[in-house]
Amino acid sequence: MILNRQKFGMWLQVILSLGMFTAVSNCKEPCYTQGLIPGCPYSDPVWYPDGSFVGFNHQVVKTIGISNPCNPFYNVTFYDDSNGFWMMKRDGTGMRRLINYPLNTPAWSPDGKWIAFNAGGQIFKMPFDGKNFDTLNIVPLTKASANCYYPTWSPKSDSIYFDSNEQNPTRPYQIHKMAADGTGDTVIGNKGPDSVYSRFPFCSSTNTIFHIRGDSLSTYIFSMNANGDQVLQRTTNVSPNIYITNPVSFSVYLFYQDIGIWRTNLDGSGLVKLCDFSSKGFSISKDGIIAYSNYSATETGVVDKTHGVIWIMNIDGSNQQPITFNNY
Repeated sequence: MILNRQKFGMWLQVILSLGMFTAVSNCKEPCYTQGLIPGCPYSDPVWYPDGSFVGFNHQVVKTIGISNPCNPFYNVTFYDDSNGFWMMKRDGTGMRRLINYPLNTPAWSPDGKWIAFNAGGQIFKMPFDGKNFDTLNIVPLTKASANCYYPTWSPKSDSIYFDSNEQNPTRPYQIHKMAADGTGDTVIGNKGPDSVYSRFPFCSSTNTIFHIRGDSLSTYIFSMNANGDQVLQRTTNVSPNIYITNPVSFSVYLFYQDIGIWRTNLDGSGLVKLCDFSSKGFSISKDGIIAYSNYSATETGVVDKTHGVIWIMNIDGSNQQPITFNNY
């Protein structure tokens, strides 16, 4: 089934979050502390398969103000007509908006012809011709009564993996597999050790599905094959926050997000923190350049010219630099 743009609008709920930042104060009198987090101007960066440009969700900062001398906080406002999914060439030029709504957890198909994303708890795909989206031919892929998130494509662009609590909405998520047209939905993340919970799938170029398993106390990276068999725990050591997300494999390394981006060897050894702030997604290009949203989603987060924007770095964490800016 194909949804036209009007029908798709019924599925899509766009929430622009406007928040506040609490700063350290020297005020002697007790004051009320604002505990809200500023909205992030750039998020969900995703490299196009050939590495020529990166796509991302973006809302343009209008103003950043400060008030309350006792417990200062920052007010962030955005232009109402700027929200959407944008693209930019890897050299920082040619930035433009492709559509006027964000794409949650976007994932390009390896052949570059589609982008899969989440909207309203379901997975969709939208055609792409290399320059523009065909918004009139958006295809819904899941029809679950529960929630489906985090699509990732197989190397041949013929299958999509995602996580869902469709089996039982009151129980943890499991990883599913379906054909690229949405047929053949099958649970594959419920086998092997720690099979109560599996989430955040990433399909490598060898059809290995790296993902997260664990409990309410900690999570670890596991791998399995395309059918959910040959389950193997990859990591045993964890970063300080111990609840990790978004595992990605590249070359001989695993990468994941936990208040920053971390890297390990494929066997979990050699844990290294690459950057301090990344809570809004990251993506690795085919030649090993990491694009990430340099943003801390905590009460100490702050939006300024280069915080909350897209940065790039090498896979060893070197050469960190912003490629977008907040020009308020």
